Amino acid sequence: MKIKELRGIIGSLTLMLFVMLTWSMPAQASNYIKLDGSGKDLHVSAASWAMVRDAATGLIWEVKTNKDGIADYSNPNDADNTYTWYDSNPATNGGNPGTPGNGTDTGDFINALNKNRFGGYSDWRIPTIKELESILNDDVPHPGPTINITYFPNTQTSFYWSSNPYESHKLFAWGMNFGYEDVKCKSGRCKSGYVRAVRGGR
Repeated sequence: MKIKELRGIIGSLTLMLFVMLTWSMPAQASNYIKLDGSGKDLHVSAASWAMVRDAATGLIWEVKTNKDGIADYSNPNDADNTYTWYDSNPATNGGNPGTPGNGTDTGDFINALNKNRFGGYSDWRIPTIKELESILNDDVPHPGPTINITYFPNTQTSFYWSSNPYESHKLFAWGMNFGYEDVKCKSGRCKSGYVRAVRGGR
């Protein structure tokens, strides 16, 4: 057998092996992993899930539910709930705690998740602006939502609060608008915005 013919056969076998391996592997579109209500990994094809882990950052994100245009504050995971920015900790609130509410501020939201041990955890928090930016998908054009909706369904094409106060004005805080590509913006703490909880990280 000639060397040229042998190389052709090896090339064909290599291609066949690659195709076989590709077909046998489950499709994983990203670094995201679906988790059930107990924090256990689910298959990529799972039809329902409670949380998402980002394998790149180690962060675990809350997944929103019931996007029907009606807020339900008895369910902190409801996609339609909006909250005013509130942080009672003077070490992190930038000199102003913000605007408290009656079950309708960001502190109430986090307290509800942790009190109920959502997903089996009690260390949920408001994400930093950099953490929010890590799940923004710039490839999605306006009107969005500019996020991977395969893993983050029920995301509003709107403003989501971060935990970061705005450095130049005590009445404002940073957030991310998931209706546009890479839009980090500030908003008055008295105004209502959406919130997505996070925990963990490296």
